[in-house]
Amino acid sequence: MFEVTSVYTWIVLILLGFNTGILSGFFGVGGCFILTPLLNILGLPMAHAVGTGLFFAVIISSLGGIKHYLAGNAFLLEFVTKKFIEGP
Repeated sequence: MFEVTSVYTWIVLILLGFNTGILSGFFGVGGCFILTPLLNILGLPMAHAVGTGLFFAVIISSLGGIKHYLAGNAFLLEFVTKKFIEGP
């Protein structure tokens, strides 16, 4: 695993995040699709790289859901109630 103690490491991680965002936006795929192999190439074990990707996916999805709910695009209570009554 790499050490996050030097300025060089921070610059590499910031550039990695920026480039991941650019590539995922360009190709229309999730950032974890690109980030997980890159973290593994940088020396992070695959289990940690996948866990990091899943953590970011949960955070980003949650923030997107909250944003849609606050904008009035998501009707969570009605959806849950309807699914509870109708079943799967």
